[in-house]
Amino acid sequence: MEKAIVLAGAVLLWSGMVWADGAAVYQKCKGCHGAEGKGNAAIKVPAYDTSKSDADMIKVIHEGKGKMPSYHGKLTDPEIADVVKYIKGGLK
Repeated sequence: MEKAIVLAGAVLLWSGMVWADGAAVYQKCKGCHGAEGKGNAAIKVPAYDTSKSDADMIKVIHEGKGKMPSYHGKLTDPEIADVVKYIKGGLK
């Protein structure tokens, strides 16, 4: 049983399916978006629009938009999904 658990963990790591912590990933975001996600008027970054779908928010993080660069290749898909959940959960 122990070997099966270790093997499953190795497969997840190898495949890139590492579960991320949204709060930890958000540390990369808060420099521009603020600790509470309210944006930054000084650099013209708006507050998060949490009424957007998860798919729309994931697309913006993945592809970039306006001043925001793409995070494709900088964050994994699970990290992007987790940070969207964290933002939509009120950054708690």
